[in-house]
Amino acid sequence: MSIVIRAAGPSDVDGIALFLHRQMNDALSPDNWRRIMDYPWHADKPDLGQVAVDGDRIVGFMGKIFADREIGGRTERLCNMSSVYVDADYRRRGIGTGLHEAVTADPDVTYYVFDPSPYVRSVTTHPKLGFRVLDDKRYFWQRSGAARPGIDVAAEPAAILSRLTDGARRLVQDHAPYPVQPYLLQDGGEHCLVFLYRRTSKRGDAQHEALYVGNPELFARYAQAFADWLLADPKAILMVDHRFLRGHPVAAEPQSIPVPRYFKSTRLEAADIDHLYSEIPLLL
Repeated sequence: MSIVIRAAGPSDVDGIALFLHRQMNDALSPDNWRRIMDYPWHADKPDLGQVAVDGDRIVGFMGKIFADREIGGRTERLCNMSSVYVDADYRRRGIGTGLHEAVTADPDVTYYVFDPSPYVRSVTTHPKLGFRVLDDKRYFWQRSGAARPGIDVAAEPAAILSRLTDGARRLVQDHAPYPVQPYLLQDGGEHCLVFLYRRTSKRGDAQHEALYVGNPELFARYAQAFADWLLADPKAILMVDHRFLRGHPVAAEPQSIPVPRYFKSTRLEAADIDHLYSEIPLLL
């Protein structure tokens, strides 16, 4: 029977969630996987991604998580390509390439993918698909132990919301249901909204990774001070992707990301793309 690649719709959600649970990662329940298809911030979803089927059997999937963002004074549609998987028995038949081509068909949408598997990376980096490296470096900070006055940090959502304009306030409100933490760094009349999520390394050390940095210049100025404020354990790490700082200098050398991130856009540059409204908060 021939394999068909088509847009995924609401009737496919249960089957896709079970496919991803059984085939991609059984540590995440089907309910966890449903989150990438029923996220609340984009009510009028064009589709839920592309699904490859062999008869009634799902053999491949590539999710699409949409968000309309205000960037450079205009509304841009971004799409996080999520949960890309092809059944091992069906690989090397062009399904992965077919899914990528179908997902990224709209030239007015900016597409991006985080931490792709070796299989997905081999497809994403195919020259004809037009992907570029989104980021392959990031900065690391640990607690220095030095007293660094001059930066005020707010961590309570109510205190943060009271000091933000409507656009930034919406970022906080939209992500309130998810295990990501906003912070507001302030210096006089300047402020920088930052979103972090926390994970634990295999050694048990806390790692705080940035999803968004609203004012790169201010953040760069106070990055070490913020790390000293944030990190209680000297082994804990604050991680920020290189592009988030837009070239502002810091007293740290960027290190390679083991698995580069990729994007495809005719409208935006890498520095315009953050990690909010993506699979990261949905699957935490």
